[in-house]
Amino acid sequence: MCYSGGIDFLDVPFDQVTWEGKDIYPNIAAGRDGSSELHATVRGFLVDRLDSAELIYDVGNGSFNNTAGECVVVARSKSGIDDQNRRFYVLIVSPTHSQAVGGDVVYERVGVGYMPGTAITLDTSGTARLR
Repeated sequence: MCYSGGIDFLDVPFDQVTWEGKDIYPNIAAGRDGSSELHATVRGFLVDRLDSAELIYDVGNGSFNNTAGECVVVARSKSGIDDQNRRFYVLIVSPTHSQAVGGDVVYERVGVGYMPGTAITLDTSGTARLR
């Protein structure tokens, strides 16, 4: 573990979300240093659109700058007309200084939370690989 002490998890409401299937890939592998790797799409989010969000960091107040951060969508609420009006449950991630085999950027979890779809850059392809 890269932190001493515990980490928090989200209390996702039972049967009120759709679990992400297209941005999280089912293979979990061991990294070169013995850590676990999850292959997932990393998306940006805008800090100024987090008025109805709750973010819980593993350590400190977050590692993104004052305007943007990065996350992996884990689930989305079933309520809402479209993705912009849904609540998204996310892992908050930050790039590490290491690279995966193949040159992918490697990210690590720095927290969890939920945020509105208006905060997440859902219209981009994102980048992949999470440790």
